Amino acid sequence: MKSKRKKTYYRRFKTGAMNHIYQRTVSRGILFYSEIDALVCLSAIYVMAKRYDITIIAICFMVDHIHLLVYTDSKDKMSIFVQEYTSVFARKYNISISREGAVFEPRFGSAPKVSDKEIRTCTAYIYNNPVEKSLCSLSEDWKWNFLTFIDPDKGHVKYLKTFSRPFQRAHNAIKRANTDMEILNYSLLRKAFKEIKESEREIMTDFIIRQYLPIDFEELLSYYEDKDSMFRYFHYSKAKEYDIKEEYDSSSDAIYTKMAEIISGIGKYKDVKEVIMLPDNDKMELAAYLTYYTSASTWQIAKFLHTNTGQQSH
Repeated sequence: MKSKRKKTYYRRFKTGAMNHIYQRTVSRGILFYSEIDALVCLSAIYVMAKRYDITIIAICFMVDHIHLLVYTDSKDKMSIFVQEYTSVFARKYNISISREGAVFEPRFGSAPKVSDKEIRTCTAYIYNNPVEKSLCSLSEDWKWNFLTFIDPDKGHVKYLKTFSRPFQRAHNAIKRANTDMEILNYSLLRKAFKEIKESEREIMTDFIIRQYLPIDFEELLSYYEDKDSMFRYFHYSKAKEYDIKEEYDSSSDAIYTKMAEIISGIGKYKDVKEVIMLPDNDKMELAAYLTYYTSASTWQIAKFLHTNTGQQSH
């Protein structure tokens, strides 16, 4: 059953402190429909964090919002960092499906975290977001908070020549893009994932994440005794965020992954998020299809399809 509270957005900043940034979609609709969406966004964050000297110790991509915990010495830097990566990503996102309009809300939430305790609480809150939404059992099991990449060996491709030629070409193209500090394009990633073997997809995804990983794990671990104590804290923490005033929704987000898999399996769309551009009549037909083949509620389907019902005020 859906459970929501209307909350107010706040933006606060403190120099010399970590700041929790929270962004959601303008329509409350789904943002990340595929691994490619997430990888393009990650690369934008990585490039802009390097450009504006932003230290990041926590990231989490959820279906309709993003969390970051960052350090910068200037409010202007923080604002321009967020503005730049969101505008670049939104432009690429829209071009990929011939869409126009805003992707994120114009204002993002932010709140400073000054003490070590506040920072530990915030990191636990961010990294446990997918656990709270029933996407995984443990924080490190969710690929899109990138916590598993604290393992320095994860995402490194060994013995490249043992992989297919398309994999090698994509690997080298992504390495060049990273060296040149280029934000990844949908066309490059679509080509790569189309041509490589199915057994190589996860390896390629992990490789791209490693190339564009912006998290400073050394800085993150400095707030804990060691890695094991950090994970124990995450596993047993019931951390809450009271400063950002994030909207609360008690339902599981796993249904959106299920719907994306079903739409992908139809084979009609090269990009699942093309469904948000369908005419209303086609959306109604697709909504009926998803109602029949999933346990999704009417409002969850509306959120997935970006219909007006999914854009209701909370």
